[in-house]
Amino acid sequence: MSENEKYYQGTGRRKRASARVRMMPGSGAITVNDLPFEAYFPRLADQRAILQPLEVTGLRDNFDVSVHVIGGGVSGQA
Repeated sequence: MSENEKYYQGTGRRKRASARVRMMPGSGAITVNDLPFEAYFPRLADQRAILQPLEVTGLRDNFDVSVHVIGGGVSGQA
């Protein structure tokens, strides 16, 4: 990425999970841990929930989104 390209970055945390999200100008590609988001979230309801904010704001095809998720797996602990 060149110095002139700008991106927006955010971090979310819950319990032992964290997600880093970057949005940059692009064609609408969404990746989660280097996979297309459809592969990471196979349920159509989850895919729609992810796309909804971008579609409502009219930004679906204007930004690429990259997400890196760590933790949050099932540990068997209460």
